[in-house]
Amino acid sequence: KTETVTMALNRYIRYSLQKSEEIVHSIPNLEPAVRNEAKAKALSELESSVSLFTRARNQTNVSHGGSSQGVKSFELLVLSAEAALTNEHYEMARQQTHQFLLMNPPLDQFLARALFVCAACDAQVVKEDRLNGSNAVRQRLKAVDSILSALDIAQTHPKRYDFLVYNSSVHYWAVVRPLIRSGASRYLVPSMRRICDALEELDDVDKPWRIVLLIALAQAEDDAGNPSFAAKRLTVALDLCSGLHSKAVVAENEAKHMLEFADTSLAWCNKAIRCVQDGKKCEKPPVFKGNKLTSGGGGSGDNTSTPTPAGGKAGGAKGGAKGGAKGGKAAGKGAVASSEEVEEKEYAPTMDEILEMQSEFEKVKTESSETMDVKKQALKALGRRVEAVLLQAVHVGRYAKSNNDAKQLLEKASNQLLKFPNGSGEALLAIQRTKSKSNVKVPLVELSEAMD
Repeated sequence: KTETVTMALNRYIRYSLQKSEEIVHSIPNLEPAVRNEAKAKALSELESSVSLFTRARNQTNVSHGGSSQGVKSFELLVLSAEAALTNEHYEMARQQTHQFLLMNPPLDQFLARALFVCAACDAQVVKEDRLNGSNAVRQRLKAVDSILSALDIAQTHPKRYDFLVYNSSVHYWAVVRPLIRSGASRYLVPSMRRICDALEELDDVDKPWRIVLLIALAQAEDDAGNPSFAAKRLTVALDLCSGLHSKAVVAENEAKHMLEFADTSLAWCNKAIRCVQDGKKCEKPPVFKGNKLTSGGGGSGDNTSTPTPAGGKAGGAKGGAKGGAKGGKAAGKGAVASSEEVEEKEYAPTMDEILEMQSEFEKVKTESSETMDVKKQALKALGRRVEAVLLQAVHVGRYAKSNNDAKQLLEKASNQLLKFPNGSGEALLAIQRTKSKSNVKVPLVELSEAMD
């Protein structure tokens, strides 16, 4: 019975901590007038759960540490510290992590997560004590040491703790972001190298995030007087940008073709309705074949999708990715007709079948339009990221022309910028040229011409 009560208490404390964090995460979506009330409610939930947890830990009739269900487990201490950090209750977070570290925990994910909390608390000291200059740098580097210790734990458990490597980079960025500026970023070179190398070794799928870190590392290397290393990092970032851009263009084209397919199919539905009303035969429906659109049925390739009056999808299983699947659904329910059957039989759908297909194609058009907008925004965001990489590359190249790596990078980045549409790349180059020369009379003329 005691064990059952202990497990129930454990679950209640976990639920209360989770509820507190969920309230905090929901605050940005609330009306400004009720945000303070929600914040107070989250803090009250946190304090009550931690108070209950503390009382339970001091009792002798509860499960001891090491049990995942016990109130004295290592895990609950870390969860309460993370919840306190989410609520910006740094003193409570420090107390919980201190209690956790006194228990001599094993080198597992909970120790790494506790070290993340320690790093955030150490970085907060800069604001609490209003540190600046070298004192602020030293305090933030102290926080970085905790993050690197957590990274060591993650790298000693490959595959299993890969998520901790990524989390290390996120916590690292939160701590060092104020130091990424001229004159201060040089102190981040050793630690940022470790973070970037860990992500590269992991080949993390979040490539835009890796690009952000590589740009920051290149800036730090340049600030430390290492243009060759900065050029190498920016070259890697450019390669990542190139791969992402190719995929983004393909995704945008797919969305565009799907939208065209929906428009053509709706036009066919309108024409088919008139044919049925006039008692005439209909033309065969449009076919989505890969990224190509043809008018008329037929074909039995793997990338062909044809809506048929019998329902289902004619053609291969792939059916032109999402477009084929939607096309098949739009045809309604019933037996699946093959492409050959569409060719052989007269196409005479009923009015109900056409209206059902029309309704489904309207849904496809709406979804395709939304997808198209998302892909366009993603491509624009990627364009801004590429621009940041290229400008940093030009900056490094211009300040270190004697370095071969930097010189090659300058040439490559300049050529890429000149390919930008509407002369925007030429204007950006002129801006960088103006910044990098002491005698700005000539560059200013070039800048004026580029802006025109």
